[in-house]
Amino acid sequence: MHTPLPDQGAVPIHETAKVDLRPGEKVKIRVQPDNQGATHWIPVVAISKRPGATYTVEADDTERFGPDSPVPPTDPDDLNATFLRALRMDRELVVTIKDVRETGNVREYELHVLGWEE
Repeated sequence: MHTPLPDQGAVPIHETAKVDLRPGEKVKIRVQPDNQGATHWIPVVAISKRPGATYTVEADDTERFGPDSPVPPTDPDDLNATFLRALRMDRELVVTIKDVRETGNVREYELHVLGWEE
């Protein structure tokens, strides 16, 4: 499968975040369009894959991946397009990562959101 190409004049996006989670913690990472009224098209949501973690992706309050999937859509080492058709996001993309382990060390998670803004 191929990722659809953005229209000429679209603005590329590559949002990144790093978070540290302890066992039992969760985080919600929010990505919003830079320009009011702009639309994001997002074919890639890559999150560090860790055993004992779960992942959920919502676009504009609609669950698009998960809930609480034991694997992410794709990993930052791959950066494969996983949403074909690309996710459409007008207001907000919310990625929830939960470390569901009961014990263990702090772990780092990376998030990469790639796409374009029209």
